Amino acid sequence: INLDYITERIITVSLPHACPDQTYLQNLREITQMLKSKHGHNYMVLDTGWLDLLAPSMEQMCGVCKTMENWLHSHTQHVLVMHCRGGQGRVGVMVASYIHFSSIST
Repeated sequence: INLDYITERIITVSLPHACPDQTYLQNLREITQMLKSKHGHNYMVLDTGWLDLLAPSMEQMCGVCKTMENWLHSHTQHVLVMHCRGGQGRVGVMVASYIHFSSIST
């Protein structure tokens, strides 16, 4: 499991694609418990939502960025968790896109 706080309010979680389903589900349960204990109900999990080894469309990226922005701006305690099974590339693309998006949309 890779769980990283990119900022105080943006967290990335990625698990290897080769992880057996049962182990994967157990890891997700543990992550959920940690998030609830640390952030209560103030977190939202977003999955990257596109297939491995394929690039997202600009429409997909903008949609995810707008969802991230709406959630984070709706309350100062809200935390966003970007999730991906299969590596960190997709999560990294979305976090970098959001950082760029938020710098030009404010």
